[in-house]
Amino acid sequence: MNENLIVALEEKGIVSATFRKLHPQKKQKLYLAGLNEFAREVFDRVSIDRIADAAGVSKGSLFQYFGSKENVLKFLFEIFIDNYKREWDENYHQSREVRTLDRLRIYFNAQLEFWDERRLEYFFYIKMMYENSRELSGSFIERLTSVQREYVEALLRRGIRTAEIRQDISVERIVFVINAVAEAMHRRISADMSKLKRRERLAELIDAAEKILFDGIKG
Repeated sequence: MNENLIVALEEKGIVSATFRKLHPQKKQKLYLAGLNEFAREVFDRVSIDRIADAAGVSKGSLFQYFGSKENVLKFLFEIFIDNYKREWDENYHQSREVRTLDRLRIYFNAQLEFWDERRLEYFFYIKMMYENSRELSGSFIERLTSVQREYVEALLRRGIRTAEIRQDISVERIVFVINAVAEAMHRRISADMSKLKRRERLAELIDAAEKILFDGIKG
């Protein structure tokens, strides 16, 4: 967990100094307990008692750490987005592939890898996207989408510079289509499939998506 982020969250009043001083493993346990509860229930039905029990702390301690249920959710958002952004920053800078098409393929696969390794975060994300009507969830999805948009846009602008992608089309529109296709693919293959079957299915969908997307935008 990013301790510099925890300090920033304390300054914003989302977490307390008491929380900041907890052992990193304790913070992670609270994070996972919160994810699990918010992935199961909409905001009004989320139980602070269940979060406290799962994290092995008292309800009073939980309120001492966060002050309110809303702050628990804000904390989850911030840690989730930080984890997600770090993943894509690392992926972008470590990628050695030359062709934009290959980098795009890695993007689709990296999305699946991220959600495979973080299933609880995936279910939390789905809950926030489809079953939570509060303004906070809308802000969270917008920020997460912004990370995706920034990453894919960097890939496409690189493709334009290398003349792999036409310069007379809107990058913003392509980014929207690619992210929509990626999201639809992962929703479609995430339900009740083994990891191997999900990867096999994803490979098929990637091939189909590339023909639609890349053949239509290449230079």
